[in-house]
Amino acid sequence: MVVNSAVRFFASIVVVILLAGMVLGTSVTVMANPPNTSIYLKDRLLAHCTAGLATFDLPPGFHALRFTSPGYFPQELKVEVDASPLTINVELLPLAWLEVESSPTGAIVAVDGLEVGKAPTTIETSAGTRTLCIKLGGYLDASTVVYLEPFESEHVELSLIPKGLTIIESKPPGAKVSIDGSYLGITPLQIVLESGEHRIALEKVDYFSFEATMVVKDSTVTWYAKKLIPKALLTISGLPQGAIITLDSTTTLRRELITTPGRHELVVEAPGYSSFKKIVELKPGRNEIQVSLIPRLYELSVSSTPSAIVQVDDLPYALSPCTFKVAPGVHDVVLFKVVDGSTSVVWKDRALVATDVSIGAEIHHFGTLEIVSKRVLSISDGEQEYPVPTILHLREGVWKFTATTMDGATFDFWARSKPGTYQMVDLDDRLISYISVVTPTSGATVSVDGKFVGHTPLMGLEILPGPHAITVVSSETSAMKLIVVPTGENMLITFERLGRGEP
Repeated sequence: MVVNSAVRFFASIVVVILLAGMVLGTSVTVMANPPNTSIYLKDRLLAHCTAGLATFDLPPGFHALRFTSPGYFPQELKVEVDASPLTINVELLPLAWLEVESSPTGAIVAVDGLEVGKAPTTIETSAGTRTLCIKLGGYLDASTVVYLEPFESEHVELSLIPKGLTIIESKPPGAKVSIDGSYLGITPLQIVLESGEHRIALEKVDYFSFEATMVVKDSTVTWYAKKLIPKALLTISGLPQGAIITLDSTTTLRRELITTPGRHELVVEAPGYSSFKKIVELKPGRNEIQVSLIPRLYELSVSSTPSAIVQVDDLPYALSPCTFKVAPGVHDVVLFKVVDGSTSVVWKDRALVATDVSIGAEIHHFGTLEIVSKRVLSISDGEQEYPVPTILHLREGVWKFTATTMDGATFDFWARSKPGTYQMVDLDDRLISYISVVTPTSGATVSVDGKFVGHTPLMGLEILPGPHAITVVSSETSAMKLIVVPTGENMLITFERLGRGEP
């Protein structure tokens, strides 16, 4: 009896110890934001966070905890508690509200895949990006993505499209529409049809009738459009001889074409011209198109060492290497550089384009001289003769040239070339010379090379440098002198006495 009593006593002590362990449970620590979060187990308040921290005990096993805080969306977590202490981090999201309306009303509303009611309705949820979907029998689902600002309300209205909605259009509009033999209205027309195949017929005065089979699906909107076919006359004018016309896939030399109204691809080609290509919209009846072909464009490619700003004629600037589209002919190519905000020409050329042309400018090694004149026919460097005007690319140095004027006179001039620079040399500035003719008595007639130029005293007559015959004639007699006028000088010619052949 004593033994049994002792056994029962010790067993009681063990049970008490076990029960005490179950009551005390495992320590759980919650770190929460916002700091005043409350923790519930089912509907029982377990703890309230102080400064974002709370500690309580839970028996081992699975528990569903709910975390709440004023102004924040509640959050539920399933946690597993064992013998080891547990720490839980919780971040509640601010509340936001979503006001949803549907047309028609009564659609089922789902937010992030969870049904929350029927429209119209106001949904309390958490801030952030939410996917909204509404559903209603007989209509296609409608959805949208909404971003909700914290503590704010967003209004969304979605319109539902009936299943089987069919939109029928014709060009031109106003065609009678029959479906499966029944007249339903005039295009443009919106109707609701059962899913499946339907026979559609379109009719309009002065247009061919049209019939076809169309398929209507519940899962989408069916859109059916048709261009009705009348006759259209296209007249093309402004073409050169030999122009070839292609309309869609039909090629002809005729200037008048009969086709259907609507959009067509028109291509016109002629030797020596760029092809003309355009999508034309033809109306029923007579249509006229004026086509102006332009000369064929070729590629003018410009490269330079170093790279520079390039302009061809008046085309937009580009940076070398670059390519321009130009018409056949002569084109000015100018290269620029910008230093300290100042723009200067570093190279110039003149390109004759009859096919694709490439120009390479070695700016570091050559300078550009552009020779112009209204009186000089050509210049020569002793090895090659160049017509004037001309553009030369020369290495650094001083270059001597001999100029030949249009009347055969010649004179020498020098020009300095410096790599990476451009210089225009106007030879007319170097051709200006002057003579003054004086005779013992005034009023004598003066001729230069047989051409009357005035009466004595004749002062400052502009003349080309070189040899000339000066003839002076008075009422009694005449005299002539052969002279050579230096370039750029004012030469005084004096006749001491008048007589034949004065030297």
